[in-house]
Amino acid sequence: MKIILITGPIAAGKTTYAIRLASELSAIRFSIDAWMTTLFSEDNLENDFLAIMARVDRCHNQIWSVALQALDKNLSVILDLGFTTVEQRSKFINLALSLGITPELHYLQLSPKARWQRVVQRNNDKHPDVFFFEISQEMFDFMEPKFEPPILTECDNFKIIDASSC
Repeated sequence: MKIILITGPIAAGKTTYAIRLASELSAIRFSIDAWMTTLFSEDNLENDFLAIMARVDRCHNQIWSVALQALDKNLSVILDLGFTTVEQRSKFINLALSLGITPELHYLQLSPKARWQRVVQRNNDKHPDVFFFEISQEMFDFMEPKFEPPILTECDNFKIIDASSC
């Protein structure tokens, strides 16, 4: 049984990677974009970072309560929650450790140029597995400096993933 946290900047391929990993491990996958879109897409908070993060935090709490049920049944859990900040990652790392599970932190890396190309493609294709909302250049530029890259000491089981294949 595993708890895997997927992190990376916008459009790094986190959801695509999480889908593949969940299939390989027969794990339960939770993706924040699906939750946020379903629950809050009509709120129009595009550039209100604090309001967005408050909603993300509420989703994280609910996702964790459902993840606990999966873990109780000895199922592995993939958390595709973005984990934009060190604080978010630390919260879930500590939650996993409190259960006696050493979590894995998978950090997807890809250049901003390649990620923007993915955004354009995703906006055009609207593939239901990975398209939850359209991302504008303004949104991309707004979120870019908000991501806090993880460091090796954040988690004992830390993997850097070249996201060019995701």
